[in-house]
Amino acid sequence: MQFEQYDPASIKREIEEELKERYGIEEVVYVNPVYDIADYYRVVASQHEITKLKLLTDDHMNNYMKDNSCDKAAYIEAINNPDTCPKDAPKRGGLCSKRSCDPTEIDQELADIKERLEELDA
Repeated sequence: MQFEQYDPASIKREIEEELKERYGIEEVVYVNPVYDIADYYRVVASQHEITKLKLLTDDHMNNYMKDNSCDKAAYIEAINNPDTCPKDAPKRGGLCSKRSCDPTEIDQELADIKERLEELDA
């Protein structure tokens, strides 16, 4: 339904009017409005997928840094270079993808998702 105002009392009043007109229902006990639920679901689903990718990437990065005695910057340089990228590095887009997961990009995506969730909760 589209509402003139989105405060709970106004929403309840409009729903009561609609239900009374259509179905003869006299009283609505309570109204629980949910806003942009489809957008919220898509963003949360995206957050879930990115979080799984982050866990895989962080685990791979920690193992690589330990095995090669290097820091995060060296790891990022290695995975972004096709000649030095480890074959077992997590990839974006599935098994056949050639694009490695850069931890800094994943962190930025998660920050963007967090910001979007805050917008939807407002």
